[in-house]
Amino acid sequence: MKPVVVLFMALLVALTSIGTADPGLPVPLAQTIDHFLTERVTDWEIPGMALVIVQGDRVIYNKAFGLSDLERNVLMTTHTPIAIGSTTKAMTALAVMQLVDRHQLDLDEPIHHYLPWFELADERGQSITTRQILSHSSGLPPSYDLVEAQDPDALEQAVRELSNTYLQFSPGERFQYTNDGFNLAGMLIQQVSGMPYEDYMAQNIFAPLQMNDSTFDPVLAEEHGLAQCYAWGYSPPMPRSLTFSRSDNPAGMLVASSTDIGRYFSALLNRGHVDDQVVISETALQQMWSPIVAVYGSNDTSYGLGWFITGGDLPILFHSGDRYCSGSDFVLFPDRQLAIGLLTNFRSSVQLRFELLQSVAATVLFLGEPHQAFETSSTRIASRESDPSLWSGYLGSYTSAAGAIEISMADNRLVGSMLDSEFDLIPYSDTRFTIHSATPALDGLELEFVVREQGSFGSLPGRVINTGRLLLMNWQFGYKRE
Repeated sequence: MKPVVVLFMALLVALTSIGTADPGLPVPLAQTIDHFLTERVTDWEIPGMALVIVQGDRVIYNKAFGLSDLERNVLMTTHTPIAIGSTTKAMTALAVMQLVDRHQLDLDEPIHHYLPWFELADERGQSITTRQILSHSSGLPPSYDLVEAQDPDALEQAVRELSNTYLQFSPGERFQYTNDGFNLAGMLIQQVSGMPYEDYMAQNIFAPLQMNDSTFDPVLAEEHGLAQCYAWGYSPPMPRSLTFSRSDNPAGMLVASSTDIGRYFSALLNRGHVDDQVVISETALQQMWSPIVAVYGSNDTSYGLGWFITGGDLPILFHSGDRYCSGSDFVLFPDRQLAIGLLTNFRSSVQLRFELLQSVAATVLFLGEPHQAFETSSTRIASRESDPSLWSGYLGSYTSAAGAIEISMADNRLVGSMLDSEFDLIPYSDTRFTIHSATPALDGLELEFVVREQGSFGSLPGRVINTGRLLLMNWQFGYKRE
């Protein structure tokens, strides 16, 4: 989270000098971005990606790089469907706000009013509102289980199974990222609209925005050329299989192309208008983009309705999505009428994708050479030299919000375990490793061992294991137990 905020705050200075009179991207600037991303695909063994930039209501850059399928040598295109992950959440929030616009739903009415059968094991659940589930402040615990299910009633069944769930805190008290909240929002859409969530999204979001490559249907996605996804960090990248679950569609199962995302951004930046249609009111958009709850107590980052928000008087909206071997990163600068989206068919640490996205953002805003946001994954994947004599310093037990992390040695290999899963650590520098695990949530993640000065994180000990992003952004660091 922090690297994103640091760079975006630095970009505010540049943003104040960028106007919106000429929405075109100069050819030399486009060529600079082309060269930068082409170089990264080669140097970092990135399978494929697509980048779209929107200024006002115009797509000023939309280009694909690399391959959608390495084994079959299929080129990535701007119409290749890619599983985008949790950036789906903002679209689910958009659909909810359409119902608010139509006076069919009240953000502050308890969900129980619309779903009388909805219940938790915790009586506080009766007071949860739609605003709270869309802002991750409902008190629902983190949720990351993914069960493949395409039954028509899969979403409802998943919501009904929450009846055994206890809240972590009282609704509205603070922030806790949870997929179950947005799946509950999808159930609300289904209940209030009287049609399946997927049909509502197709008719009310995708059709008016002409997002023709967007779908929740895995069979249709395959027919349209769904990108093969990969765990990045292996040489070559390791192909992986996507799991689709209709019970998790509202939280992150959408498949879309960069062309679709360009149309989506255009509608957002054009105050909810598409041609002569109003997809969402400007008032509703402003509600979505207004801070509601601080993100894990942060002083500079909040969550609105489906979007992370930073930047103060000049807001910057952002969200990332991760499907374990595929994903996306979106950033919007509403006051400067600028939006950038990166879609990738690989899974890596959060730093690598954010470096790509932020470097492009800085390049556009500073109108210059690609801006290196920070040193992260720029170490070439081909470099796998590591001194095993250093590994003994990494051994031990770590605590994190994701649970205990154990690092040990086995047959001269560095191995670990967490979330009831074991994994190998493949080195590509003395301190950086790639997780190799049969658990999709862990496989392909980058892991780095770093040392912080005692006290820099309060009373926490000095040695830190930086896991990039283990399922959720607040699970970034694990601290060694002395």
